[in-house]
Amino acid sequence: MTFSFILAEMNDLETFVDHKTGFVLADVGGNLSLQCSFDEEEASYFWYKQSLGQKPQLISMSYKLQKESTFYGRLKDDPRFSLETEVGKSRLNISNLHSSDTGTYLCASSLSVLLKFVKGVTVVVKDSAVGGEALVRQAASETARPGDSVTLNCTAQTGSCRGERRVYWFRKSSKYDPGLVYSRGATADQCLTSPDTHTHTCLYKLPMENIKKSHVGTYYCAVASCGRIAFGNGTKLELEMNTKNAHGLHYAAVNVNQPTRSRRQKKSQETECVYSSMKQ
Repeated sequence: MTFSFILAEMNDLETFVDHKTGFVLADVGGNLSLQCSFDEEEASYFWYKQSLGQKPQLISMSYKLQKESTFYGRLKDDPRFSLETEVGKSRLNISNLHSSDTGTYLCASSLSVLLKFVKGVTVVVKDSAVGGEALVRQAASETARPGDSVTLNCTAQTGSCRGERRVYWFRKSSKYDPGLVYSRGATADQCLTSPDTHTHTCLYKLPMENIKKSHVGTYYCAVASCGRIAFGNGTKLELEMNTKNAHGLHYAAVNVNQPTRSRRQKKSQETECVYSSMKQ
């Protein structure tokens, strides 16, 4: 049983996918399709959604020999969600993405009463017009030399609501496919709580070692809390190359034809070297 992603773009909205980590970053208003492949003997297919800090909830069920499908909960009458089913495949389509669609989507199949789950995919829907409950700050840029180590910092001020806070780091690069770099639960490197406003200000760090060309790109910090997710403006990591040429001596060996001399003189002065000092 396998899991695959089918992406759709609408109104030039981009959807970023990391197939290795099962991470999808999409914009509000875009379209997204998630597809599961099952063993053909499995009779029924299920989709679950796990919102941040919540238990997985059943959202749909279908049978392999029927085109009809059933949605549950708040999705029961939501026309944005549809299901396509055929033998061994189930495709969940979501149109006009909302920020509330953020969560982990899991698919399962069953032949009798035993459910078989596959690895899910985490979908993060970014709303650029809404900051959410968190305020995320990042440095605009960082530079490092090849082989050095660097740590990117992200400061997030979150509200007083209860529930888990999760931080995501992902990279966007012109040369390499964008995707999730790191995700972590509520643990932060350093946190302060304001007694007046009951807000939490936390520092998250992304350490990187042995910097090389493949690390170059813009790193975005995203913090999920209070059922919403907020993004920083990104930190652009660039390589600092040493392009200065140091002053030095340039030399050349010049063979000079010498007049006939004694054997001792000929041996020691057969070749003369001419050196020149040049400024760069």
